[in-house]
Amino acid sequence: TVYELVNAMYEKSGMLLVAKDEKERSNLILLSELAAAFETDSYKGLFAFLNYLMGIAEKSDKLPSARLKSTENCVNILSIHHSKGLEYPVVFLCDAAADLTRPIKGEVVFDRDFGVGCKIRDDKNHREFPSIMRLLAGKNKKKEELKEHIRLLYVAMTRAQSRLYVTGCMGAKEADDMIKSCICDGEGAIETKPTYLKWIVSSIIDTQNASDLYNLTDAAPSL
Repeated sequence: TVYELVNAMYEKSGMLLVAKDEKERSNLILLSELAAAFETDSYKGLFAFLNYLMGIAEKSDKLPSARLKSTENCVNILSIHHSKGLEYPVVFLCDAAADLTRPIKGEVVFDRDFGVGCKIRDDKNHREFPSIMRLLAGKNKKKEELKEHIRLLYVAMTRAQSRLYVTGCMGAKEADDMIKSCICDGEGAIETKPTYLKWIVSSIIDTQNASDLYNLTDAAPSL
């Protein structure tokens, strides 16, 4: 996607890290946000994105510029996307227990490996069900989305200079099930009901720091 292309360009070139000032860095991040907003529309592709930018520019004679605000002695509330390239003494990663899975929507799913996946309509019985290609394409799409969330989690957890706090709310049974899944499912826990909090717990479950987690559940450590 265009959004992935823009962020891959930033990551490989290090543009966010070598930006000459905060305004230049903010404008680069704004371009990434415009690409993300563009992806929510039905139009796709680089050419369509360039036309999208030209349309924005024509409405105001120029592309929008990021607005800078003073960050001294105040709390900054940012999306993970907007925090790229920035660092703060203390960072809170909030709502880390939110479910990251998203249903595959649309009549058609496009995938570079499996091509076009469509729904099959049974007019006789008035039913609709996914084709094999759609199921495969959808599974591939979900894997790509998980990879993007893993990259975002890395960004979120590397913004703190001194302290990082991760917060997430869930019921007692849900927390118990999550910890058991991390203990028993191993790497498979990454794809089963994925959340940022679950991935963090999975990464420390086999370390010396996990003793408190074991005390919260009756699941035995994996051998």
